[in-house]
Amino acid sequence: MKSISKLICLFLTMSIFITMSGYAAQNHTAYINENGEVIETGIDIIVDGAALDFSGVHEPVIIDGRTLIPMRKLFETLNAEVSWDENEQSITASSNGTTVKLFIDNSVMYVNGVSTVLDTAPRLMKYNDNFDTTMVPVRAVSESFSCDVNWDEENYSVIITTIPTETTAPQTKPPIATGAPNISDKIQTQNRVDVYGENIAFIKDDGSVWVSSNGETPVKISGIENAAAVELGRNFGYALLQNGTVYSWGTSNDYGQLGRNDSMLDNTPGLIDGLKDIIKIGSGTYFGIALSSDGTLYTWGRNDKGQLGNGTTTDSTVPVSVSETKFKDAAAGSGHVAAVSTNGTVYTWGENGEGQLGRGSESSKYLTSPGYIKTMYDIESVYAGPNSSAAIRNDKSIYMWGTTYLGQLGKDEKPIILDNNEENLAITDSDGYYKYDKPRRMRYCYWDIDERDYKGGIITTAETVSCGEYQTAALCGGKLYMWGDSPKLSPKLDSQFEHFCAQEYTSLSGIIGIYAGDQKTMYALDNNGTLWKLTYNEKQELFNLN
Repeated sequence: MKSISKLICLFLTMSIFITMSGYAAQNHTAYINENGEVIETGIDIIVDGAALDFSGVHEPVIIDGRTLIPMRKLFETLNAEVSWDENEQSITASSNGTTVKLFIDNSVMYVNGVSTVLDTAPRLMKYNDNFDTTMVPVRAVSESFSCDVNWDEENYSVIITTIPTETTAPQTKPPIATGAPNISDKIQTQNRVDVYGENIAFIKDDGSVWVSSNGETPVKISGIENAAAVELGRNFGYALLQNGTVYSWGTSNDYGQLGRNDSMLDNTPGLIDGLKDIIKIGSGTYFGIALSSDGTLYTWGRNDKGQLGNGTTTDSTVPVSVSETKFKDAAAGSGHVAAVSTNGTVYTWGENGEGQLGRGSESSKYLTSPGYIKTMYDIESVYAGPNSSAAIRNDKSIYMWGTTYLGQLGKDEKPIILDNNEENLAITDSDGYYKYDKPRRMRYCYWDIDERDYKGGIITTAETVSCGEYQTAALCGGKLYMWGDSPKLSPKLDSQFEHFCAQEYTSLSGIIGIYAGDQKTMYALDNNGTLWKLTYNEKQELFNLN
């Protein structure tokens, strides 16, 4: 019956073609492919009065009423720079302040970071036994570059007229970054404080670094000046200086976590060789990361779970580059890393036992090489906790994945389905805790005590996120929101399930930095330079960083 249907479809299609006149009657043909689609050929593409030559590639086709043409031919005709990412199966083209990104067999297209859904997804079409052609929808792509596109029915031609740059309408958003940002000569607010267990490190206004252990009086780390960011691991610390160099100190170097081959294990800081023009640093339990201004990501230290992302499980006492991929942001969890490529795609690697890599059906306990999360694009920043990760998209919404002990992954826009359905995001680990190995978008919720139900909507004002061991915080529009096993926010939140709610912390104002600690503890920096410690029903003024 299916074969008969195909024959009828082909007959009707060809009957239509026979009625056409002129050029179309002589050149326009059609066939049905193995998927039952009618593929029309014999289409001319005219750009500014000149017909394009498609020698050596698949000719333009019409599928379901949409014209697809060879990607590179179109982009080069429009004077766009084109790049192909084999891992992502993505095409990126840029011209005159416009960046377009498409994905093979994916109907989502991004134009300057703004997503739109295509009627027909880009696809690979076989040209010969050795070569496939990447085909893209001509109208959607051309109009993204401010071209005028029309269909000439009589001649079966697509007429494209390019519009001069000076008449192009201004973009509503800047183009996607093509490289990592440069380091500022100021202290990085969100990286000005770091917490590991009972240890707190912070940078004062003069660029000096101080460390407090177990609530004791802070001690200055001598030998470090003009610091921009600070990070702590289990028995070590890092400081990024405003000149782009990185120093480390600690009492152990068993796995190479200090990033240098010397014997200074008395907390004396030393320069990590090979790192220059660094704009961001991070630390795991026993390893470190550093992102340079050219987008290169370096790692060093313990590598038993592939934390270094270099395809091995061999520790390194000196920094090694992760891959040829260029990144604009990166963060380290206890044993994993998340990084954002310059085109807004999230890559992860390292420990994966709690779903913290976010790649979906990955069964491996760890992965030693970077792999991208297929369900997220247009990301501007990433964050990592001990067993979870988070990302902020360009629309300022938050995505989270990993293990949730007491709700630290929050509540997303979809109901939490706990069954064996293949669409279910939640599975349990060996201890019975839920883990989500796919990203889920975070909501701001409040508990309606009268209706016993959740109210609220998607968070779209996120500025930064901090992932703790059992709790998460976000700075949104200058307000602090917390969820999970965080400092108690309301007497109405009495059950464990209610910890999924993101709630505004109203007891402090003027918050500019947030830092998650262990279990129920959160730290916040206000615009007066005061660092606060927030615990259940209590806030404690710790230090002034001025």
